[in-house]
Amino acid sequence: MKLRINLTWVFCLLTTMMFAQEKIKIGIFVYPEMELQDFAGPTDVFVKANRFTDDQYELLLFSQEGKLIETEKNTVTILPKYSFKTLPEVDIILLPGTPIEVAMTLSKNEEIIRFLKKQKQKGTTMTSVCTGAYFLANAGLLDGHKFTTYYLDAVSLGNALPLAEVVLNVRFVDSGQVLTASGITSGIDLALYMVEKYSGKDIQEKISKIMQYDYHIEQQWPESI
Repeated sequence: MKLRINLTWVFCLLTTMMFAQEKIKIGIFVYPEMELQDFAGPTDVFVKANRFTDDQYELLLFSQEGKLIETEKNTVTILPKYSFKTLPEVDIILLPGTPIEVAMTLSKNEEIIRFLKKQKQKGTTMTSVCTGAYFLANAGLLDGHKFTTYYLDAVSLGNALPLAEVVLNVRFVDSGQVLTASGITSGIDLALYMVEKYSGKDIQEKISKIMQYDYHIEQQWPESI
């Protein structure tokens, strides 16, 4: 009996050490007219996670040219540290959303498409929040994957992507190398899910309590505004 207890303790210790040693670098794409909550929600989850880990998550903000950007309706100004050319190697790319008219236009930018394709080819995990899925879609990175996006645009984007499968009434979808969240606050759920994956359920639950947030995966979407 004593041996079994000691083995359990050793296993728990090794598990804790494994989580503590696995550093995760997350590149967060910021751009003009970005939806603020899409960016701030997941970012804050990872910031909070660093309270309970050995600063496990390194957050690297980057824009296309490394220049200052203003979020939706010029509300908040952000000066990223990196550009497409200077961004170090990262484990995860996070693509926040934006109003649909901006998403449909900006996501067709050839430089952005090339950058995202290169990242996925290197094995980087690609994640999006809300209409950030349009960046993945126009780069062809949703092909062969299940995905979700903002509920008002999910069906139309799904119809436009015959090689992908849209999932409705969820907060996020994990499709291996591609993870997508639906609308706005669902980015918090996706980030919490990733924290559980890399840091453990205990850390995820602590963050949910700190943020007074009810983490969930499925949700019955409203029919319209």
